[in-house]
Amino acid sequence: MPKNFRPSIVFFCALILIGANSVGQLGAEPVKIIANDFAHAQAQADGLTIIDVRTPNEWRQSGMPAGAKGATIYRGKDQSDFLAEIAKITGGDKAAPVALICAHGVRSARAAEILSKAGYRQVYDIKGGMLGDRQSRGWTASNLPIRPCDKC
Repeated sequence: MPKNFRPSIVFFCALILIGANSVGQLGAEPVKIIANDFAHAQAQADGLTIIDVRTPNEWRQSGMPAGAKGATIYRGKDQSDFLAEIAKITGGDKAAPVALICAHGVRSARAAEILSKAGYRQVYDIKGGMLGDRQSRGWTASNLPIRPCDKC
């Protein structure tokens, strides 16, 4: 067996692993995390649509960010309903900037990943969500405007 046989196999296996890790990334834009006050300012400037991905029950309990649209992430077994709601909100424009918010940031991060993989190019995740997390205050604690959700 030649001396360089093992390194060539290692190199080949590394290329396969790199390729396998990249397949899921093809076409997906990176998701950016933004602060809630920045998201609010951008939405006020009419350059960003905030989408609350929580459930209607949560919207009723705590309200929604003022001006936000609602699109529940876990409505069915697959994400086709969620993607249809987002398409309706954005008018089908996958270049439209959207910022996602949930209770603490877990669902919004998942929703941002789904949108990015679906071809949306300007997807933002609002840090800390409505209620905050270990690293940041939420929308509510930051005293940002909230509207009641009467039609939920």
